[in-house]
Amino acid sequence: MTSLLKLLSWNARSIVKTNKDMLVNYCLMNGVNIFCIQETHLKPHINPTFKGFNILRKDRIKSDKGRILVGIKKNINFVPIRTQYLDKFDKIEVQGCRVFLSKNMTVNIFNVYNPQGDSPQISDVLSTIVTNIPPRDMFIIVGDFNSHSNALCNCGTTNRSENI
Repeated sequence: MTSLLKLLSWNARSIVKTNKDMLVNYCLMNGVNIFCIQETHLKPHINPTFKGFNILRKDRIKSDKGRILVGIKKNINFVPIRTQYLDKFDKIEVQGCRVFLSKNMTVNIFNVYNPQGDSPQISDVLSTIVTNIPPRDMFIIVGDFNSHSNALCNCGTTNRSENI
């Protein structure tokens, strides 16, 4: 159990092509307990290991791209969160885990990937996640929402960013 949580979120655009060992070394050197990766591009038959971390994956079947992964340090207790209630949003990938930080403290972590394109559903997905979390539970939602805003960069504002 841990009382301090350090979380890293990374849009990898393929961990097959990038150095996953560098990611693990960075996490270990900087005390990162949990990492969330979007766009792993992993095929179902490719099962990489991350030294010192348990892995949860969600592979989108209908596309060669996308796919998400959560790595949780092996000394941290957790359980996957069932997210089947989000399957109706077929273009958006979501996975969740409930992390036990101490005897009386848990946090729900959700990793989200919203592919580029014409999907106004992201605000509905986020609302659905939040309404399905028990009222007193803490939660963190990270991911690649493909939502651009001039508030964050001089890159133009999209309808998605206004919805979020």
